[in-house]
Amino acid sequence: MSRESLAVIIRTPTALKTFWDTIEPRVRTTIVSTLFERKEFIDKRTKIHRFDDLLARRLNFRVVSVKAKPVQWRVERLLEFAAQNPLVIHDVCHGYLKSSHAQLIEDLRLVGNDGGADLPSNQYPTTWYLRVVDHLAAAASPPLAAMCMYTLFSECPGRSEAFADPRYEALWQAHLDWADMQRQAAAVVLPEVDETVVIEAALDEHVSGPAQAASRVAPTIKRPIPMMPPKLPDPPPPLPTTPQHFSPLDRLFMHAIHDSVALVRGALSEEDMARAIQELLSLNGGQAVYHFHYGYYAGATSARFVSTKLQSQDAQAWAFFGYLLGTHRESGDVVAEAVQNYQRYWEKVLATLPAHDVLLLYAIIPALEARADYGSIATLLSHCPVPHMQHAEHPDSVPHAIYAIAARLVRNGEHQIQADQILQSLIRNCLTSNCLGDFYARCLRKRGQLLRRKKQFKGAIELFELACTVPGFSEIAQCHTDIGLSAAGFPALDSIVPNDTNDFRVVHIALKQQRQYFDEALRIPHGDQTNAQFVLGIIAMGDGNFDEAYDFFNDAKSGMERQLVAYQTRGLFDWAMFLKIRTWSQKLQLSDIPTLMQDLHIVFVSTIFFPLRHWLTIYHNIARVDRDAGRAVMIHLFQYRDVDIFDLCNVAEVMQQPRDIWQRYFYGQKFIVLSRAEKLTLLLEAWTIAIARNHEESIEYMLNLLEYHAEHYSEYAAQIDQVIVAAYETIVRIWGEAETLNLRIQLAFMAGKHDDAVTLIEQLLNIYLGQQSLHHARATLSILMQFPQSNAAQYATLLERPTHTVKPRPCKVLYIGGNETQQGFKDQITEKLQQTHPHIHVTWELIGWRSNWDKDAERIERTIPQFDLVILSPYVRTLFGRYIRKVADNWRPSTGKGQGKIYSDIVSAVESFQQHEAG
Repeated sequence: MSRESLAVIIRTPTALKTFWDTIEPRVRTTIVSTLFERKEFIDKRTKIHRFDDLLARRLNFRVVSVKAKPVQWRVERLLEFAAQNPLVIHDVCHGYLKSSHAQLIEDLRLVGNDGGADLPSNQYPTTWYLRVVDHLAAAASPPLAAMCMYTLFSECPGRSEAFADPRYEALWQAHLDWADMQRQAAAVVLPEVDETVVIEAALDEHVSGPAQAASRVAPTIKRPIPMMPPKLPDPPPPLPTTPQHFSPLDRLFMHAIHDSVALVRGALSEEDMARAIQELLSLNGGQAVYHFHYGYYAGATSARFVSTKLQSQDAQAWAFFGYLLGTHRESGDVVAEAVQNYQRYWEKVLATLPAHDVLLLYAIIPALEARADYGSIATLLSHCPVPHMQHAEHPDSVPHAIYAIAARLVRNGEHQIQADQILQSLIRNCLTSNCLGDFYARCLRKRGQLLRRKKQFKGAIELFELACTVPGFSEIAQCHTDIGLSAAGFPALDSIVPNDTNDFRVVHIALKQQRQYFDEALRIPHGDQTNAQFVLGIIAMGDGNFDEAYDFFNDAKSGMERQLVAYQTRGLFDWAMFLKIRTWSQKLQLSDIPTLMQDLHIVFVSTIFFPLRHWLTIYHNIARVDRDAGRAVMIHLFQYRDVDIFDLCNVAEVMQQPRDIWQRYFYGQKFIVLSRAEKLTLLLEAWTIAIARNHEESIEYMLNLLEYHAEHYSEYAAQIDQVIVAAYETIVRIWGEAETLNLRIQLAFMAGKHDDAVTLIEQLLNIYLGQQSLHHARATLSILMQFPQSNAAQYATLLERPTHTVKPRPCKVLYIGGNETQQGFKDQITEKLQQTHPHIHVTWELIGWRSNWDKDAERIERTIPQFDLVILSPYVRTLFGRYIRKVADNWRPSTGKGQGKIYSDIVSAVESFQQHEAG
């Protein structure tokens, strides 16, 4: 092997290929095989594995064809492709590191950033790489360190300069020495974690340089250095496919059946094969074993199983045994349906045939699992010893697969009777085969968890304690936690979470009394302390020690990521994330917000309804530090928890938010059911805040709400008018005096103060006259003339102008305003106009008094250019009327609400408009 220096190799275009060639072939196969087993590489939409898609494009195959190939075939093809393409090598190494060693990547990022913000891709300085080299040497074995150096570290000038450092060179030479040693031993694989590691957030974007993993920034990393896991035992041999004592004639018949079913050229036809089997049985009918071929052929051809009258009990058992194996070979998972449909024959097979032959049926365990037929699995275990117990520690072994089924049932709390039978059979097989190692201890612990879930705490503790006595037990730290939970009386880890069902005070006291077990779990070196950290986080949170609780929940979350599938089953990973955020929010700093938001988005998509009281605390804690982050929590609670903002914020907090939040508050159910006096108090408080901020949008919004309140509760109209007077200068600066007077006129009418209204109308008329706005003056005069006590006659003299007859022209009128009353007679008005003034064509927009007029105003504004004249009813909101008057060049007021008055207003407005147009 070349011993060229790292500084030289890294500058060559084939650097990654050089590193890949230093890895022993068996190790490469292990890495690629691991990636094909990872579910995170499967597209959630298409259900296609990333590398299957790559191979399909490379080989010009259909993806389904590649997917149907055995895993070993896909692994070999991908390795061949990688040998020719460094980009594939990069994808393989990169995927392996992210899925199996995410914590190492995160640690490197934290150490390299030295407490600072994340750096842009390909812009890492030399100092960054020099900061991480010592941690990389201490925390990773030589192969992992080299893989990080070649795969994760960004290709930029900083890396090339840093790799000239003697410490990096020492790491590279250590890897070469390690690789040489492995070639001599030829039996050691790259270290990898025992369970699947999935960091969903890290998979969303390609990592160039250290992964941008979500974590609280810390200046130093205080974690134990990971140890090399023990070497896996040799893989188990494949299960036999034919009974042990079969003669050459039996095997010949089986091959003939295979060829016949596959339509191999020269093979027997279907009819000839059936006759050959019948002839075999007629010659050897007394030997039950030959009936195996009768059933095997029926299963291989997907025929129904039918026993003959002349078959003995043993012959029926052998026939159905063959039927199951034939069905499994040709039709896969359909064999589970056969077991369920012919349960009587299934039991006969288990009770009649020799155990060394029945063990062939362990090949159908995956099919039985897929059909959730756990009872048949338990029955098979009770009748036949589990094969390959000496290989039980290997993940590809039959015992390990059966244990995984039982473990999942225990976690889910499903099929507890069958799960108990399976675990008891596994424990019994461990004892009879003298396999009393880690697998035996795990079976004991899992059955203890099952008993604990059934609240048989004494029996559970006995099993946990027995498991702890097994030398080298890998889950001993978790087992101590199990004992503590059982002693405290909790059936599972998910039963201690602070949800709306549990009394958190009772949970906290019970756990605290058994704290010695959880502390003992933390003292065990190199153990999995995830559950203990979660429990201690609950205890610290109950004590009000949020700093300590945050640290425990953060460590527990990292541990759960290494076994994500298991911890997601009962929602424990989501709870760890949520409680981490809950405790983190107590000591939040502005610099923490970007990382916190990444964690929050993971919690946002959770299906768990976390307690609202904790959400409210999180919201208030975050909103105090960063308003935008607080609003993100607020929106989540609106959308997914149907939270009324009235419970979430006070008026002062609401007015700091955008307009859509004001809308939620003042039109929410909790605000609507308040008394009229309570509503006014909150409206006046919001008005005061808007005036103090001098914020035009909020001032206009609150004016709209105050007018709406006065219109519904006229006893408050005078008080609201005084509020307007107090802020008169501010409103005039925003609107102008004329529009402000329009609002006060409306309030005076609502309060029943007609004299005050007349005075205000005359002030408004004077303003229009002073501005020489005769068009608006005449419109205002038409309102004043309804009141005999007014000076309308004097103003009319000022506005007199000679009238002359104008020939009517077609005029398109848009009448805006009014409610259901006007809706009832608009058709009569339209019909009358067609008879008396056919040149007038009216379109009605009777939008009523509703306060939510924004969309109506925008829609009407787009249609105004289509009309010659706009007539504005007095029965519209003040702000809406102001908006229409602003956007309409030609408008006239309508002063009445009855059918006759509206009719005459339309006719007069059109005549006035056409005379004005005629000049």
